[in-house]
Amino acid sequence: MKGYHDKDETLPIRLIENKPDICHSEEKLSLKAAKSYLQQGQINKMKSMLDRLPNILDRVEFLTENDQIEEAISTLKSAGGSISFFFK
Repeated sequence: MKGYHDKDETLPIRLIENKPDICHSEEKLSLKAAKSYLQQGQINKMKSMLDRLPNILDRVEFLTENDQIEEAISTLKSAGGSISFFFK
């Protein structure tokens, strides 16, 4: 959609009629895609989807809930966060 707005073009009716519901936020869709990629073993694509999440703690929560502890620690370290809350 951004491309249409950047070019000052009208959105096709098909896009307007099939727009996602309010419950399909970018964050929710990114988490769903990340889960799917994880199940397929496509870790780099999973990381790419998680990078779309604005909140670093949402990324860490997803990773820890899906037994990706090393990746969660790496994500926190790269963001400059502390891992001490894991061990409280």
